[in-house]
Amino acid sequence: MKPLEFEIQKQPSTVRAVRFHAASSRFKSLVEGRKLFVIQEDLDHRLTKERLERIASIKIPSRADADNWEWKETPANLVKSYSAGDFLIKDESQNPTGTIKARMAWEYVKWYAVWAKATLDSLARGETAGGAENAKIPRLSIITAGNAGAALAHYFEKYGLPRPHLLVSNKIGKAQLDLLKGMHCNIYMADLDLRMLKPKDILEFTNNAESGIDATSATILRRNEVYYDWFSYEVFNSAVENGARKIYLPGGSFETLGNLVFHLTNISARHWKGEKQDVRLKVDAKEALQLQLVAVTTNGRYISKLGAKFIFAVYDGNDFHAAALAGLPGGSIRIASIPNDWLEWGHRIVSGEAKINAEPAACAGMALVAYERNREILAPDEKVFVISTGKGIGGGCYAAKIRQ
Repeated sequence: MKPLEFEIQKQPSTVRAVRFHAASSRFKSLVEGRKLFVIQEDLDHRLTKERLERIASIKIPSRADADNWEWKETPANLVKSYSAGDFLIKDESQNPTGTIKARMAWEYVKWYAVWAKATLDSLARGETAGGAENAKIPRLSIITAGNAGAALAHYFEKYGLPRPHLLVSNKIGKAQLDLLKGMHCNIYMADLDLRMLKPKDILEFTNNAESGIDATSATILRRNEVYYDWFSYEVFNSAVENGARKIYLPGGSFETLGNLVFHLTNISARHWKGEKQDVRLKVDAKEALQLQLVAVTTNGRYISKLGAKFIFAVYDGNDFHAAALAGLPGGSIRIASIPNDWLEWGHRIVSGEAKINAEPAACAGMALVAYERNREILAPDEKVFVISTGKGIGGGCYAAKIRQ
């Protein structure tokens, strides 16, 4: 594979000396050539039967139990705005780590619990020579702008899982990097703007080529289906119950939109086949199928959150178009782009009028609502549902909250 042809201009002062006891030759050459920097690293390969049993004991609530929701529902509040009209807004800053990414991190905790149970079963049947100590514990790698990495670090520490391997851009903010440095994770820094990295690159850049899983790209983990499944039904139920037809959300990696589309098409399939709906759907399926999804991106300064080069999208525009035509009668899926100054206006509405702690990129949906209200694309009395995906790391009370 052709080596990367770039140099990071300034070495971070936080870079630690690297010991290459378990590193691939490519990882060594990248670090020695100053094309990759190790910010913090603690490789934990220890695996005992006791540790396996602790991971396997993690309780996983059933999705079939309508009275025992796996996730604490985040609020959706009505806001009467003088600048954007009335709207309902869902506040994902109320999640344990302050963003929607907490939901994704919890799904990986459950994945580890299943893995541990399967490994214990293999040990019981004598299929793993040498016992638990010889079994390899899989470690997760992911490219992150901060929120996903912080959520994974928080949950993995809480449940005794190996540190996630985070690959961050050399353009990450100091506040975000400083927060990540105090958490249960390994951090590697490179220039992510040069070209798209392949999954193998990501694993090698994070010193995780031997037994790693690249969560940035792997679709077998069903990220389009399970990352935000509970969230999707919360949105459907709340929007329908409050008479909102249009749902506005940040585009980002389109994983949030992808989950909403997946579960909406699943509702459609079950409805037209006459099958029983998912117990998490509390409203009439026909009404849910009238919902319209609008994902918002921008090409301004928040591009790292709303359309970064390193994104591995499970769905693209063609998938969303096909879903709208084939499975969502009366509904629609739209991807819209807004000027950067409107994004900042959306942030002022969310933080000021709605009084929700949110980073600017989380307010892309709000920005488009304001844009369309002011141009009379949206009627003044039309009910809309806005999703704010959270406050982002580096926020004032973020660090204190996730360490409680």
